[in-house]
Amino acid sequence: MCTTQLHNEPVVYNRKRHGRFKLDGRMYDFRMRPSVPRRLSKEVLLVDLLHNIDRLPEDKVAILPRALAKAGEMNSAQLARAVKEYGSARAERLLAPVLRPS
Repeated sequence: MCTTQLHNEPVVYNRKRHGRFKLDGRMYDFRMRPSVPRRLSKEVLLVDLLHNIDRLPEDKVAILPRALAKAGEMNSAQLARAVKEYGSARAERLLAPVLRPS
């Protein structure tokens, strides 16, 4: 799954501050999160994408079905763990049909 990069502002997850800061001439979006894994997996990144889908400048109606299709191809145990540990209620709700046992 690929989205078009319409703007280039890195997101930094941390526990101390939030907001947009200019460092060394470049803007960064600092967001506070209670926990972030040391190594990002594709499952964690997909959960984060669904959590932040309203912040994306791309067409959300086009992204959501592609994201859910990609979720169906992922390891369901790892995806369920990512939702439980790092997801939001929105991500859990959106991924419920994919994670529901068949």
